[in-house]
Amino acid sequence: MRDLMSTATALTRIDRDLYESARAFPGSATERINRWARIGRAFETKANVSPGDIERVLAGTYPYDALGKPEQAIVQSRWREGIADDISKLDFAAEFRTRGESWSESDAADNTIICN
Repeated sequence: MRDLMSTATALTRIDRDLYESARAFPGSATERINRWARIGRAFETKANVSPGDIERVLAGTYPYDALGKPEQAIVQSRWREGIADDISKLDFAAEFRTRGESWSESDAADNTIICN
């Protein structure tokens, strides 16, 4: 008999900001959240992973190169999350409008458009 738990899914609630962060990455949000959960599980079950060292690297007080491969993977994941979050908050058009400046951009046909 086939193990039904190996293919079953379970409904759970997650924070909206986590879901929105997952949507910012390629692929589905579900795939990304599952990946993060697997990384978290590995992180919590590996005795050789140092959460303190990871936090110090993220704070800029410990060298990245001093980490082992598992810790580096976690740091890289956290950096990507932070970068995706920062990019999602960018609104250059609003900044230019606030300063009363114009800007140019290309449309779908690669024509230059002046905006203000």
